[in-house]
Amino acid sequence: MPPADARAPVPLVHPAQPPVLVSLLGPSGAGKTTLAARLVAYWQARGLRVGYGKHASHGFQMDREGKDTWVLSEAGASGVAVTGPGGTAFLERGPEAAAATLVDRFFGTHHVVVLEGFRFAALPAVVVAAAETADAALATARGAVVALATPDGRGPAGVPAVARDDVAAVASLVEAALFPASLRRVVRSEG
Repeated sequence: MPPADARAPVPLVHPAQPPVLVSLLGPSGAGKTTLAARLVAYWQARGLRVGYGKHASHGFQMDREGKDTWVLSEAGASGVAVTGPGGTAFLERGPEAAAATLVDRFFGTHHVVVLEGFRFAALPAVVVAAAETADAALATARGAVVALATPDGRGPAGVPAVARDDVAAVASLVEAALFPASLRRVVRSEG
């Protein structure tokens, strides 16, 4: 008998439609991770399958020295997977992956993927910054800026600015700019 998690993935609204990608950009400490968590919860509560990916520009360590997966990775395995009742993880040695590669490999069955960082990718973005650092933060975006999220909802003219903690307003701007009509209908009907 297959494991309980061997069910078919939740289908997309339109199977050939790739997930909507939105990147959260801004300086460290601006609130990107907090906003990402709130957006994920907001859309998930409306029936969407939401993924999250983070670019760790200073590197990261998910494995622990001495654990089986670490031992096998150190032995030369280019990829190590572990699975159990709480989930599945896959660690792969090699160069960092581009946002598009991560999405293609891991998020094909998702409606939306919130990506934190990836400032060198030309992805649509919500820039998260304090009002006084907004201009510098906006200058780092390579793709279209969907919104500027600041603590007080103020920002330079020409960019839709919203309060960073007003998740419904941030989500509404992202949905209007990036969601196909079929996905907007799902969100409205569930909200």
